[in-house]
This record gives sequence, C-alpha cells and structure tokens, in this order.
Amino acid sequence: MGDNIVICNKNCSAGCNHCPYSMECMVRDDALPESLYTINDIKSDFIILSGGEPFELDYDLLHKYTCMCLICKKYFRIATGGHIYIQPYLKLLKSNPFFLGIQIGTDVISEIRNLDSKKYKQKWVRNIECMKKYSVPYSVTITLSERFDLAEVLALICIAAPEFILVNFENRKKYENTFQLNMIRDFFSGCEIKYGYTHQSLHQ
Repeated sequence: MGDNIVICNKNCSAGCNHCPYSMECMVRDDALPESLYTINDIKSDFIILSGGEPFELDYDLLHKYTCMCLICKKYFRIATGGHIYIQPYLKLLKSNPFFLGIQIGTDVISEIRNLDSKKYKQKWVRNIECMKKYSVPYSVTITLSERFDLAEVLALICIAAPEFILVNFENRKKYENTFQLNMIRDFFSGCEIKYGYTHQSLHQ
C-alpha cells in the first residue's frame, strides 16, 4: 500500500478468503485509533481512508476521520468493499469539501473470492445506483490474479459508469500483460485505467 493510505478500521464482516481483516480478529477498544492522528503527518495532500471496511466504523468515529481530513486540508476518498449500504453516510461525506469520492471493490461479488458473494451482489449494485443517484464520484477497484472470475465480475459491473478503473495485482510482474488486463482495457475502452492505490496511470 502507498504512503497515503490511512487504515481507519482493521475489521471487516465480508469474509473474503484472501483478506487479513475479519470480525473474528476484532479487538474492541474505546480509544481513538492511532491512525486518526497520523493524517496530518502524511506528506501528500490526498489520502485514502481504507480498511478493513471504513463503513463498518461507528458513524461518529468515521465523522472524526472526515473532520480530521478537513482540518488538515487533506483531500480524501474512501475505499469500500461495497457490501455495506453507503446511503446513510452520503450526506456526511458530500458536506465535506475535501471529499473526492468512493472506491468500490469487486472482491465481494466474486464467487471465487467470497463464498457469500450472491448475498452481497444486490447490495453492491444498490450502492452503485445510489452513488449515481446522488452524483457521488466513484471508481471501481479490480485486483487481478491468476485465479479470478473476471468475466463474471465484468458482467455485473457493466451497470457502472465509474470515474476510472483502479487495477491492482497480486503479482504485478506476472499478471500485468495478461489476457485479464486486456479484457479490462477492452471492456472499459472509454474509461481511464489506473493501477495501485496511489492512482498512477496505467502504462498503455
């Protein structure tokens, strides 16, 4: 991950099979997370609030993170798995002039990566529709690996009209020039493709 990533929640209920974050390893702590105070130390004027799952934070605690971004004048996006309804948070986010949008992942809608993908697909689609309805800028994140049901995922995200596609690689040297990446380029030919959490443009 890049130097501009702030892990605001180390827990997630989605249960993706490759993810180190889960409710099972959750530790309750009433103290404010240390990462809240690191926001001002980040050199970049742009950060990503990530996890775990940021939208599983207590509402007031997420509010503190967004307020800290405002105080420190850090533009921010929120990276979500897409399995939590985001509508309750949109008023809070859109009222912050430093909010740039949401990055929604695709792991929860992959049957290979999540055994409960069928129950999450409806929530994921509803979140896409919600962001469109309320004019929230968003991107779609796809993490490529040798064993990934990309065609199935692309079929579902055809409803999306994202700002850009963010591509990650489990092993970039091995997969950067594969058929999978070419599929994404063809499928989203009119959309900018970037790679990694630092949002660098993908070399064509």
